[in-house]
Amino acid sequence: MKLRLKELLQERGMKQVTLAERVGVEKGYVSELVAGKKIPSLGTLEKIADALGVEIIELFATDRSELEQALIERFRRLSPAQQRAWLQLLDSEE
Repeated sequence: MKLRLKELLQERGMKQVTLAERVGVEKGYVSELVAGKKIPSLGTLEKIADALGVEIIELFATDRSELEQALIERFRRLSPAQQRAWLQLLDSEE
């Protein structure tokens, strides 16, 4: 099971050592996770997701299109009020 850590770290401009500090693990352990050599516990997955600002499911490889990924990233950058407004707009289209 390989996580999308390398991609997520790059997207956020975050270094492995920073992630390790935020999660409370050694930098070497994060390096092994990035390389797919270790499988983290559920608790560690939760901490990693929190540190990266994503849902746990987003840590795993997906087959999302570039467009879908771009939309998700842009949505995350919106304020909560802007996110609600977009959701209301989408709901009104149904």
